[in-house]
Amino acid sequence: MIIGAVSHKTADVIEQFKKNKIPVVAINVPIKNKWISTNIATNNNKAAEIAGRFLLSRLKKINSNRKRVVILCGDKVQEDALIRAAVPHDMLSNVGYDVHDYFAKGWSSRFSLTDILAEYSSHKKDIVAVFSCYAGASIASIDTAKAFDWKPIQVGFDMDENMRMMIEAGFLDATVIQNPQQIGIVGIESMFKILKEDILLPKFIEIPAQLVTIDNIKNL
Repeated sequence: MIIGAVSHKTADVIEQFKKNKIPVVAINVPIKNKWISTNIATNNNKAAEIAGRFLLSRLKKINSNRKRVVILCGDKVQEDALIRAAVPHDMLSNVGYDVHDYFAKGWSSRFSLTDILAEYSSHKKDIVAVFSCYAGASIASIDTAKAFDWKPIQVGFDMDENMRMMIEAGFLDATVIQNPQQIGIVGIESMFKILKEDILLPKFIEIPAQLVTIDNIKNL
């Protein structure tokens, strides 16, 4: 069985597979359970560090007096999004930026961010950068910032066709992407090795994240 988890809290489900001696491969969110044969995922800490380093490098270049950084997060239930938000938050606040995290009322819908974006707009004179933890937040943030007198640095996470167009148009400075196709391929290959070749796999197989900017987007 291949499980595409969104949370670590899957113990009851895994116990059923264990009773029936069905091997389990976890993808997307690593699960700490002895019955899991291997976890295949992006390391969200490393991916978030990529976003944080890019933000710091851009902020250093512009040397603005503005110090407010907004992080638009997903629902608090989404553990991977919490990691994505926490790492850049700490990196930026540790060097003196005023970092504010906002959580959406629902996952993946840009419209769930309405209340957050209203508050975001009310502080527009202070905002120097925005990090959005998922695609819907990036698009909503960019749309809101179009009314600003200047362009804050915009960094996202993941990428859809809208975000690709935003990077090409210069509205989105960068995004950090996972490789879901490779995660799925490695998941299937891993299950094959378990069932057909009886191979003991490492507990975690990392599929690296990648920074996408205008400089490399045409290669994707």
